[in-house]
Amino acid sequence: MRFVHAALACSSNPGSSGSSASSVPNLYMLEEVIDRETEGPFRKYINNASAVTLALEDPEDQERADFLTFVQHYQMLKSHGTLFVSDYQGGSSLLIDPQIMTSPKALDSRLFADGNIGKGFESFHTDHICNHFCNFFELGDDFKAGLPSKMAEDIDGEKSMSISVAE
Repeated sequence: MRFVHAALACSSNPGSSGSSASSVPNLYMLEEVIDRETEGPFRKYINNASAVTLALEDPEDQERADFLTFVQHYQMLKSHGTLFVSDYQGGSSLLIDPQIMTSPKALDSRLFADGNIGKGFESFHTDHICNHFCNFFELGDDFKAGLPSKMAEDIDGEKSMSISVAE
């Protein structure tokens, strides 16, 4: 799963002198199209008001939602309890319009716009329900302590997920 590619395009007004206020460029946000043929219908996995996944009838969609819930848990551990991404929505492999959630006590709650709902962040500790992904990686709930020992060191000295498979 990944977020759609996005870019800003800038165009200037043709024939303008470049020094007047009317020569302010037009800005356009371009996003990759989520093709219904390959991605299936649009669905919302998790909103930004709660860390609880939304009711999904398709077992594959539920598995994706469980994985995204695990990703939130991992982000909370990695950031020492300061932020996570929410409002996961889109297709089966392409996501669009994420929302960064932070504590209104730690940062200016307007930092990530109106979708950064303080209640959604503050209730993560009680709303999040660990699933098989969280359990496999032995993610704890001490978000201020950081990542558990099952996470391995990468080349830069930062912790990242690794899986060891026993035969």
